[in-house]
Amino acid sequence: MSLRKEKDLVDSTTSGDKAKDWVCGTSKVRATHAIYQIYHAQYCREAMYAMAEFMSYVGNESELRPKVTLESEGRYRFAIVDDNQDEIVTLNKDLTWINLPTTPTVIVSPPVSFPDERTSLLEEHTASGHNLPRVKVSSTAERSPRVENSMTKHWLKSLQDDAYQAPGAKYTFEQIRNMEPDVLDRNKSYFQLLFPTSQKHESKGKGALLTKPMAVEIQESEHLQQCVAARLDFMLDFWGLKREGNRVSITDEVKAQSRWEKATYDHNMDRICQTVQFLKQVGFEDCAMSLHDVLTEYLPVNAARGRDKSKLEKVTLTLRQKLDAQNLGYRVVSL
Repeated sequence: MSLRKEKDLVDSTTSGDKAKDWVCGTSKVRATHAIYQIYHAQYCREAMYAMAEFMSYVGNESELRPKVTLESEGRYRFAIVDDNQDEIVTLNKDLTWINLPTTPTVIVSPPVSFPDERTSLLEEHTASGHNLPRVKVSSTAERSPRVENSMTKHWLKSLQDDAYQAPGAKYTFEQIRNMEPDVLDRNKSYFQLLFPTSQKHESKGKGALLTKPMAVEIQESEHLQQCVAARLDFMLDFWGLKREGNRVSITDEVKAQSRWEKATYDHNMDRICQTVQFLKQVGFEDCAMSLHDVLTEYLPVNAARGRDKSKLEKVTLTLRQKLDAQNLGYRVVSL
């Protein structure tokens, strides 16, 4: 199947009873364009962003589903499958992340090697002379899939550049890092920048959501992983915790007991829950488990009374649910 124009794609997928199940309603044109981008992508990165947009257009009632598979030698396959996971249409295959040397890593499916993205997103745009797309900031509920993709790219730039203020963010990481402890404790506007949620109803403010392309970008870049580690270590220190590799432990009882290790509810407990979810969804599964275990072991639920006891019991339940969150990417990484 050779697709030279978007019309060719439409013509090639409109035969049969289920012709337009996966090119949805009012979003048909945009969905078709996204598929066209996937089909003609030379590398996985561009196809991954187009696939994220396309996935948002597929209705829940459709029997067909877009699917990305990580195959041997770190190559990605993009396809449309049915309820039995049988492939209906192959959109693209054998795509590497970008054209760089491969290094071994740990993945979700069978062991393979992956390209290590030595060139960061920020460096790529600087070298090419291109700026990131402009974004009209709006609430997460109002943003289109294309705008959310742009928000993802800006967030990734802010992850690499401590002084960059992404659209929808009130602070840079440099500003957050210089906040006094009491400001960090009571300020509710910065945490979404550090560890964004993937759920629109959980998002506060107008910052970026955690998206599939964001998770895969992090999993494919050792540099981005180090940037995530720096932000994680910053917050762990605030909570009286420390990370060695993937293992988290208490190192400052005074900080821990004043911010979360206590028999009364504290909003820092919810922040730790969100951090666990973020780590799990971007592939830092062992670190997420360790942070979960520390909070579960030392949270004094039995010492709590009345409403605080109910709230702390809810925190432990939420913590377990966050740990069960799905990895949005395709491999497991270590800090």
